[in-house]
Amino acid sequence: MNEPDALDQPKLIINAAITGIVPTKDLCPELPVTPEEIAADVAAVHRAGAAIVHLHAREPDGSPSYDTGLYADILARVRAACPEIITCVTCSGRLVQDVAVQAAALAVPDDVRPEMASLTLGSMNFPHHADVNSPDTILELA
Repeated sequence: MNEPDALDQPKLIINAAITGIVPTKDLCPELPVTPEEIAADVAAVHRAGAAIVHLHAREPDGSPSYDTGLYADILARVRAACPEIITCVTCSGRLVQDVAVQAAALAVPDDVRPEMASLTLGSMNFPHHADVNSPDTILELA
């Protein structure tokens, strides 16, 4: 039996989650935290085949951030490094319940605005807390 040609294979879209919200440099020393590190990792995963990157911003101490200016910096660096990659920012309520804070990554200038944003369509239980997304929160974020 003949092996199928690579061109006959179904298309695959790879979405790389660069930072997540839980990992720390203590858990993973290679975790990108600064905008420069995040953009460099985005360029690396794009070269490896990723079409989409899911982004979380981090404060200088490595903690999760919802700072619009930090997201704008990250997105500008990602655009400069690989303008064709699709960017997806988090709108997670895992750490905050304020919808304006959750949507802060969407308030960036138009020239760096992400193409996508995550939206958790329900509540989830984690080992130490619950991420509660009420129907009103989901509708407002959508």
